[in-house]
This record gives sequence, C-alpha cells and structure tokens, in this order.
Amino acid sequence: MASQQNEPLRLTPHDDTSSTTAEETRPPFSSPRALLQYLYQDVTRFGGIASENCALHPADRTLPPCLGVAACQQHEEQLVQSTRGTLRMVVEIITVDSRNEFGCVMGLLELGGGVVREGFCGVWRFESWADGNGIRRVRAVEHWENLTTEGGGG
Repeated sequence: MASQQNEPLRLTPHDDTSSTTAEETRPPFSSPRALLQYLYQDVTRFGGIASENCALHPADRTLPPCLGVAACQQHEEQLVQSTRGTLRMVVEIITVDSRNEFGCVMGLLELGGGVVREGFCGVWRFESWADGNGIRRVRAVEHWENLTTEGGGG
C-alpha cells in the first residue's frame, strides 16, 4: 500500500532531481522534489519540512490561513484526525520550477480506504540556502491546498 502512494510519479523537463539519495529520505532536504515526496507519504510531517514562519492556505477558502509552523502542523493533524486516520494522498505528479522556488503536487485524496476520492493540487513556495558545509537546503514557506468539490477525482 505504501508503494502506491508515490506512483506514478512523472518528471517535468525542469526537474533534474529524479533520483533521491539516501540522505534525501528525511529532513533536511536539498531539493523540493525530495521534500514533497517525503511529506506526501505522511502529511503530519509538515512541521519537519517547513520554515517557522510558513503559511498554509486551506482548501476551504472560508477558513483563514494558518500562520506559523505550529498552526500549519495542527491543521494537518486535524485533517488526518477528521478522517479517522484514513486520509491517503496518492501522488500522480510532482512538478518543480527550474529555480526550485515553486512546486506543484497533483493526485488523488482518498478517504475510507478509497470510498471517497477527490482530485487535489497542492501548490508550494520554497526557500533555499547553503548550510555551514555549503550544502544546498530547502524548506517550504507557503502552501495552497486545492481540492475538487464535484467528486471529479474518478
């Protein structure tokens, strides 16, 4: 079941991070793609991939943005709890721009073992820097949740 969460993944011409090294399987990350692959296996990992001052714009546009890593983490945990732990994000494609500033993850959100399936599109903004060893690091600074509302997830 875990292997289905990451397939099928397709790369865009701008994404030169097609393979993930052993060091890229957990934080800190040097590529947005590896960060997103890690997160979408378990969305409650949000606090480990985001900056302290991150913002999350919920799919429910009547809700205000979550500001700060603690609020974003709480939002994701509540989302999983509201599904009684059945939430699963089936990633179909991850796209990252050539500057590693923006990313997009599209796929199916499944609840109740696949009883409910909705299309999703997560849009991300990243920041990057060189650590003390000169290694490039990246983390999420902003996220926009988008979800189909008409059941078109197929």
